[in-house]
Amino acid sequence: IADGLFVDTINLDLAISVLYYTASAITVRKDLMLPEGMPEREAFVQIVSNFFRGISTAKGLRMIDDNLKRYELTKYGK
Repeated sequence: IADGLFVDTINLDLAISVLYYTASAITVRKDLMLPEGMPEREAFVQIVSNFFRGISTAKGLRMIDDNLKRYELTKYGK
């Protein structure tokens, strides 16, 4: 927030909790969470990037997009 990457109206405690439980569900209940054939890594990248996009400023979005270029996404990410 101090660096201008995230909106200042976000409740950080709630955001961290939601991200933690969502990402944890991938390993605990991947049979219910993931489409057939989707790798856990792909799911994690999708979940985390979409989460951070939702709480980011324009500056933060540019950083997310730049970092996502490092990943080759499967058909689920295209």
